[in-house]
Amino acid sequence: MSVLVEDYEFWLLDLYLQPIRKLAATGGRITGNVNAQIRWSGETTITETSITSTAWNDYRIQVKRIDLTDPASPMASSLGVFAVTSTKNQDGGSENDTTQQLQFYDLTSFLADSATAQTLTIPAGTDVIAQVQQLCSEVAALQVIVDPDAGMERLRSPLTFEPGTTRLKIVNELLRAGGFFAIYTDSLGRLRCSKYAPPERRPVVYAFKDNALHKRHLPGLAWDEEILRPNEVICHSTSTGDKPGMIAIARNEN
Repeated sequence: MSVLVEDYEFWLLDLYLQPIRKLAATGGRITGNVNAQIRWSGETTITETSITSTAWNDYRIQVKRIDLTDPASPMASSLGVFAVTSTKNQDGGSENDTTQQLQFYDLTSFLADSATAQTLTIPAGTDVIAQVQQLCSEVAALQVIVDPDAGMERLRSPLTFEPGTTRLKIVNELLRAGGFFAIYTDSLGRLRCSKYAPPERRPVVYAFKDNALHKRHLPGLAWDEEILRPNEVICHSTSTGDKPGMIAIARNEN
């Protein structure tokens, strides 16, 4: 049976998502959660200090997976493009003993960080995707890709947003009204707008089962369980006149 051999790399990109160089990273992780406000996040630690904390606003980070199963022809695939939001710097006392721990989020974080300064009303009949593209272009150089089968959807009724509403919420409310999923980023850092599809109509992305070539998931399972301890319920009825109230006790012992 073949053994899957892989590695991961962290690359420095410019604001146009063009590669600059590979970062000297000692490890890291990325996490995805479709129920989170910002779907993708992660962190890595680099052993270089050529980029100061505030200068990270001028760069992006790309995480790559390198398939080394066939050493003669390694294959690279992008897992995502991210913006650094915070750093933890540690100076070990020597020139080559300084590290930066980087926290990063996907590029929808720019929409979450931007809010309206006054009440925003989007009238009925507005082209949903055109309005989404305009809102995104006002924040940063974010490329918005729309699925070919999306069609032109227009608002059936106006939408009004109070001052201080984030652009991410406005964009997602627009997309929901037009029958789209919430906005998300693909593996190349582009913002995507896709028509909503019920679960039974969505394609299978990955099947978690063994085969003769690869094993990409852990064989074990982990789960949490709450221990239900015996409890006691005491009920009192209201007294009437000279008749005292009744008392009942129920105790769960098993």
